[in-house]
Amino acid sequence: ISDQAAGILHCKKDEFKDRKFVEFLTPQDVSVFYSFTTPYRLPAWSMCTGAESSSTEFMQEKSFFCRISGGKEKDGGLQYYPFRMTPYLMKVQDAELSEEHFCCLILAERVHSGYEAPRIPPDKRIFTTTHTPNCMFQDVDERAVPLLGYLPQDLIGTPV
Repeated sequence: ISDQAAGILHCKKDEFKDRKFVEFLTPQDVSVFYSFTTPYRLPAWSMCTGAESSSTEFMQEKSFFCRISGGKEKDGGLQYYPFRMTPYLMKVQDAELSEEHFCCLILAERVHSGYEAPRIPPDKRIFTTTHTPNCMFQDVDERAVPLLGYLPQDLIGTPV
């Protein structure tokens, strides 16, 4: 966990020690997290940071949205914040065993309302959605999240 995480989630950094990341997600987002972080679907972090990267390699990159809590209670319940998350596969060296293994690196960016400061300019308030013939959401553009206030997984399968 980076140093910024505790500040953004309004908790102490120690809250994350020896805990699974999914323990901080809202229960309805756990399956979304697992489906987007399946190792065979992740682009390698080295591909995205190296000088030899090409635009076709970045096409594998896929962001998703989840709500994360820092563990603080507000009015008897947990306070969750929406984040845009971009996962990568990364090799790390175990200091004790001196061997490499794979892990999932997640870049998380807090989502803020498009109607609060700094506001999204009117010409940038454009997004797309697709619907079934009976007006059920099928797909929601990630640009819609700060404007509609809902995550894609909350809208897909619901009526417009």
